[in-house]
Amino acid sequence: MGTGTDHPQRGLDLGYARVSATKRSLERQLDALTAAGIPAGRIYTDDKTGTTPGREGLDRLLARARAGDTIVVHTLDRIGRNLREVLNLVHELSERGIGVRSLADPLPIDTAGEGVGRIASLLLALFAEMERTFAAERAAHARAVAEAGGRHVGRPVAHPADKIEYARSLKAQGDSLGRIAAETGIPKTSLHRYLSDVVPPAGSGRSAGVSSRGRRLAGAEGDGASLNDEAATVAAARGGDESAFAGLVERYRRELRVHCYRMVGSFEESEDLVQETFLRAWRKREGFQGRSSFRAWLYRIATNACIDFLDRHPRRPLPREAAQASDAPGAPPDEIRWLQPFPDRLLEPTAPGEVEPDAAAVGKETIELAFLVAIQHLPPRQRAVLILRDVLGWSAKESSAALGLSVASVKSALQRARPTLRTHLPRRREEWAPSTPATAQQRALLRRFMDAHERADTAAFARLLSEDVRVTMPPLPFWFSGRKAVADFTAHVFGPGSPLYQAQWRSVPTRANRQPAVAGYVRLPGETEYRAQVLNVLRVEDGKIAEITVFEPHLFPAFDLPLTLS
Repeated sequence: MGTGTDHPQRGLDLGYARVSATKRSLERQLDALTAAGIPAGRIYTDDKTGTTPGREGLDRLLARARAGDTIVVHTLDRIGRNLREVLNLVHELSERGIGVRSLADPLPIDTAGEGVGRIASLLLALFAEMERTFAAERAAHARAVAEAGGRHVGRPVAHPADKIEYARSLKAQGDSLGRIAAETGIPKTSLHRYLSDVVPPAGSGRSAGVSSRGRRLAGAEGDGASLNDEAATVAAARGGDESAFAGLVERYRRELRVHCYRMVGSFEESEDLVQETFLRAWRKREGFQGRSSFRAWLYRIATNACIDFLDRHPRRPLPREAAQASDAPGAPPDEIRWLQPFPDRLLEPTAPGEVEPDAAAVGKETIELAFLVAIQHLPPRQRAVLILRDVLGWSAKESSAALGLSVASVKSALQRARPTLRTHLPRRREEWAPSTPATAQQRALLRRFMDAHERADTAAFARLLSEDVRVTMPPLPFWFSGRKAVADFTAHVFGPGSPLYQAQWRSVPTRANRQPAVAGYVRLPGETEYRAQVLNVLRVEDGKIAEITVFEPHLFPAFDLPLTLS
């Protein structure tokens, strides 16, 4: 289907259908497109799932479509492998003057000629429905791959209590996870869960470590016994003791994840980069000479892993050209589509206090979204220098050794980075300071925000906003600035009198990036459950909401939030 090479006249409907991991037949989609009046010659198909690279049918369709045409699909998830890809494609088509229409989704979308506010509100309303579909496809694909490899699929296998007890005794004797797995037949992933509270003997387990507030990460002096314990553990790890190595690196996982997050701006990518850091450290373990602390050595590896990643995947903030169609005051904010929130619950040390090495580091680090956005404007090496010098407190000499640069180059990079950072920080925040715990006033403001949403009281919501409030929606390329623009958008989507109002909302408070946040759940007509919809992260200044950053719901599990509420 759709093999013709002639270019159609403008204003045509062009259909597209693609199989999914859960539904291998195109029949239902083709019937719906045909019923919508689209002839077979204008319907393009792909018989590969979204997990398979290359979609020739979609490529031919995009090459044929012209301004004024409308791409019609049964559901929006057919045109992308994930929510981010769908939104990016819809945005690209909108800029080309090509509409997108979904036949089965709760709200009809036809982006050709629509204003930015309507496009944003319609796409926002589809977040939850599309994310459920993508989650089902990902689960089905993972299940198929596991079954093909002969692995167990379904609920975890319950291991016999006597085997678990035997594994615990082996761990208490100092055996590595590899040896315990071979002896008991229990996978390492399960052993981590069963043995997390078992302390191995000195020299093969987790070192007590050293820390004091304000002490530099790179080779601080400390309690002699603790340093001796770490030295013994490092020696065991260098010799190939997996348990000793795991104990060392897991000690620093939280703060390294924050470090990588600041470097790349993405929570999911920071998780991957921490794993890459540990893999590199394991391969290079014999090269650790002890000239700095093991912790500083890990930071060097993590920093260079992030720089390598950014060199392989170059990206830079772009002006939000589509937003200029709105009447929002001021210059449009730069678009950072990869930005994701970071759960506060993963910032807190397991046992906060002076003896925890990550307590000082995470406490000193600034990870508010405004800081994350500003630092993404720096080239990777300038970004690394600024983080090492101004956030972690490393000296120019220590930073130069970590990055393979001269001391003069480090000083020069820092001199260039600081003015750039100040340029992109919000006004009134030119001198950056660590964020403070939520005040009673902020908590009350958060309660009023949630109450206004749940009651669909758009007037009460507007009263909570500062005059120059700004709303962004990564990865959506849209923004709203100013109380009136945001209030109008909110009334358009959430107001009971709006034709788009179809749902009831519930809110759950949380925190992200040391900022108050609200998880929003929607219950559509005819449904009994509230489903995850959006995560709103708030920046509060002078008792008013100065900025709202709206994120998609697939990160709810990282915040320990359910995907549904009854």
